[in-house]
Amino acid sequence: MENTPNNCKYCGKHYTRTQYLKRHELACLMKQQVTQKSKRVVDADAEEEEDVMPISVVSLIVKELVVKMAKMEEEIVMLKKWANKEKTRVNLVDWLTEHETAHQTATFVEWYKKTMIITRQHLELVFKYDIIQAIPYIFENLIGTETANIPIKCFEQKASVFYVFGAERTWVALSLQDFAKFVEHIHNKIIIENIKWQKENKHMLEDDAQYKEYLENNLKVLATKYDADYMCSQIRNKLFNYLKYNLNSVHEYEFVF
Repeated sequence: MENTPNNCKYCGKHYTRTQYLKRHELACLMKQQVTQKSKRVVDADAEEEEDVMPISVVSLIVKELVVKMAKMEEEIVMLKKWANKEKTRVNLVDWLTEHETAHQTATFVEWYKKTMIITRQHLELVFKYDIIQAIPYIFENLIGTETANIPIKCFEQKASVFYVFGAERTWVALSLQDFAKFVEHIHNKIIIENIKWQKENKHMLEDDAQYKEYLENNLKVLATKYDADYMCSQIRNKLFNYLKYNLNSVHEYEFVF
């Protein structure tokens, strides 16, 4: 039997459309497999014939599956074309300037001086943990989950680098020195709140047990056991993990750092 591209490879029936040919070939194959069964198998199957789905119903189901599979194949082809589409290369700072500038009302420095207001609750976080743990907690408490419009950004694709909205209304990478100033600002605010706490709790100095607690709290606030660079590095890592954004969700661009 001659097998041409549009003929059924089982019975030779001709089709002009490939979609219908695929449907027919699957049904034709099933029909031949049933016909080729030995009489012994057919007789055995006959005992349960009433419980077996009619071939016409099976054929209809198969045809519907073929249609769905063909549609899925088309969608996969389209997705592959889209995935392979060349993305526009863009500098990250330029992208931030274009997409994250309009809603900024203050520079990063102006923003944190206004926003980082330390309360007694924040001081108690330092007492409970220490300065390295507490400052990220304080930051999260003051910012909450609304991080989209704040003037500091960081991205999974550029580890430990922060971008901030600067004085020239442009986005710049935050230097280690300027990050240290940011941490120092928060730390100084904590120390000021701790001085208030000291004045309110002078009585603790007169009791041995309370004196120990008083001393431990002050040591945590002053962070005497940490080198300044180490403290900033640890806080930097914690804040990065809190704020980081995955640029893979911005599908149309390939970012250059």
